[in-house]
Amino acid sequence: MDSADKGDSMLHVTPSVWLTIGALCLGITGAPVASAQEYPSKTVRIVVGNAPGTGADLLGRILSPEMSKRLGQPVIMDNRPGAGGIIGYEYVAKQAPADGYTLAVVPVAAMASLAVSVKDLRFDPLRDLVPVMNFVDGRFILASPVVAPWKSLPEMIAYAKANPGKLNYGSSIPLVRLTTEALLRAAGIQVTHVPYKDGAIYSTGLGTNEVQMGFINETQVMGLGDKIRVLGVTGDQRLAPFLDAPTFKSIGYPQIPSLTFSLSVRAGTPKPVMDKLHATMVATMKLPEVQAQFAKLKFDTIVQSQEDAVKSLADTGRLIAEIAKSIGLEPQ
Repeated sequence: MDSADKGDSMLHVTPSVWLTIGALCLGITGAPVASAQEYPSKTVRIVVGNAPGTGADLLGRILSPEMSKRLGQPVIMDNRPGAGGIIGYEYVAKQAPADGYTLAVVPVAAMASLAVSVKDLRFDPLRDLVPVMNFVDGRFILASPVVAPWKSLPEMIAYAKANPGKLNYGSSIPLVRLTTEALLRAAGIQVTHVPYKDGAIYSTGLGTNEVQMGFINETQVMGLGDKIRVLGVTGDQRLAPFLDAPTFKSIGYPQIPSLTFSLSVRAGTPKPVMDKLHATMVATMKLPEVQAQFAKLKFDTIVQSQEDAVKSLADTGRLIAEIAKSIGLEPQ
């Protein structure tokens, strides 16, 4: 056979062979898409960086059965407590595969505060965990001792301006300090920071007028009872039992972060998987029975786009970084 014959024989490929080659090519190039379309094909885990029975854990336990129904696979809780939640977050951000089978319940503002308050982190709180969706919003409450000579936030701000540096505020964790500083900066007032090592001691100090203002959660408010006066709450609308207290947004302080939680995944999770998880979350959060369960825990439900959730984390991170720099907060 001469060279021309050899060339003709090499070029002569039957249709069935071409079909086989095409199928193989499609199988190779289409594998990641097919895998995402088949998601999930096994158990999905929701990691919580806290012990069972804590707030984030209870939120995940409301989500898991409803998500399981919609995903067609078991969705189980995986508690990994320690180091203020960091052990669990790091596991999802750096150890678990970025495949959508390991999720995390994340407090957005607290996560953003890790970037400026904790040194030697082995993950980036603002980049390595990506929100699928913010799904609940809890109340952060500004309170003062009932014996303080004001009855509203504007009155307190006026008093602080007339008496610069004479008032104290308390905090037991960086997030509370940073949130308070966000308000002080926006209001243009000077209030001295008093650090507490323990949340319970801080709460007591607020009730006994050791400090004249501070951010606390609803559980702490109920524990202090008539020893304090609520001056403002986060969120979009007034809700019981704080119908007399304005929201920060309504009086010109929209930058005060709420106790928002997201369901997040490791960065690099395929977009089709993210889209399926997002659609599952939207359907879950629209259920009246789910909304009722979150309401019992004093949380408002949220339904938003994944892009909005990512922007919320970035904006919160930027605000907290600016405040940390302005007060000279050093990672510990």
